[in-house]
Amino acid sequence: MPRCHQTVKLFLVSLLALFISVFPVYADDFLTGTEDVPLMNALTLLDDETFDFDTEDGRLYFSKAVASVDSKKVLDFYHQTLPQLGWVEEEQGNFVREGDVLRISTTEEQSESKKKTTVVFELVTKSK
Repeated sequence: MPRCHQTVKLFLVSLLALFISVFPVYADDFLTGTEDVPLMNALTLLDDETFDFDTEDGRLYFSKAVASVDSKKVLDFYHQTLPQLGWVEEEQGNFVREGDVLRISTTEEQSESKKKTTVVFELVTKSK
């Protein structure tokens, strides 16, 4: 194999490895109605607990999801993932980007055999 093909191949493999290590997003989907807020794989979105309201000033989006993982794992996921999408975490669970505000809050319930975490997403976007 010519040397330039080996160099290109090595470059592409290195680029792929860098992409995988920089973007540890464990999400296959995004919140319904958003383009850039990933839904953590462990979460199940509650479709009947979602609303999206547009006004002249912007948009208000609200949704709930549930999981059987503890809230720390959920918040850690968003703490690691959202900055890769341009969000800045001002305090735990509160993110901003270009005037938009995303709040993520969690509550946990423990039954006899399992833990249930409810995650609330509140997104307020400004009209551009």
